[in-house]
Amino acid sequence: MGKRLTSAIGYSLVYNDTDGIRPTRGQSVVLSQDFAGLGGDVKYIRSRLTGIKYWQLGLLGGGWVLSARAEGGYIHPLEKSPSTGSDPIRITDRFFGTQLRGFDIRGIGPRIIREQYAADGTIDTSQKNQVSDALGGRAYYMGRIELEFPTNSSLKSFGLRPSAFIDVGSVWRLTTPVTEDIIKFCYKSAAPTQEIRPPSTNLDCAQFGAGYDNTNSSPGFRERYVGDSARPRLSIGIGVNWVSPFGPLRIDIAKALLKTEGDETKLFSFNVGTQF
Repeated sequence: MGKRLTSAIGYSLVYNDTDGIRPTRGQSVVLSQDFAGLGGDVKYIRSRLTGIKYWQLGLLGGGWVLSARAEGGYIHPLEKSPSTGSDPIRITDRFFGTQLRGFDIRGIGPRIIREQYAADGTIDTSQKNQVSDALGGRAYYMGRIELEFPTNSSLKSFGLRPSAFIDVGSVWRLTTPVTEDIIKFCYKSAAPTQEIRPPSTNLDCAQFGAGYDNTNSSPGFRERYVGDSARPRLSIGIGVNWVSPFGPLRIDIAKALLKTEGDETKLFSFNVGTQF
């Protein structure tokens, strides 16, 4: 299959009345859309909406800032899938979602899990023989509530701003891909490779004729498609923003409370130049 080209145009509508780089009050809304299809052979409309609101909680004393953020996006294809099991939106154009703390980078959403067979034809359940590939999706949403704590003058002088948060979101909606399930590969010099697939229970390579034997074979693998669900993933945690001499840094400790099969969690995260 040849390389597919993309030519896209887009626009953004922005409203922002927050009170500075580190907002304590106000709100912002951003609507953006991209249209691909002018001059290229990839056609879609990608829409995204983000809104965030800040409140300074004077009733609790100075320094308490509550923020609520919501965002979502959808990619509408303007062409059919190029083949069975292939999504009309390329993986490079899909959403992988805004990073949810408590989950790894690209840790949620549709993915292929490849598991290796053992010599006896059973699945090797050890994670060292498991590969997980994130595929992204055509739709996502994310919500976040964060409460920034007041700090003393010493912490403020170091640019430290601690907070607690709840993150929720999902990435989903993809054409179900074609998966493979091969128990064993059998080899013979100058001959095609033979495959033993379920539901066969005969794992002897000699069944393919003279020259095939079990000494020239290798275990196969099973692929599973998981994670394509709009069900929310949810995490809670604490973190700190630090305006360091090297730029903004963010450190978080978060626990995933809601997840689905295939999701990859992460307790500790460290981000450079990231403002959550």
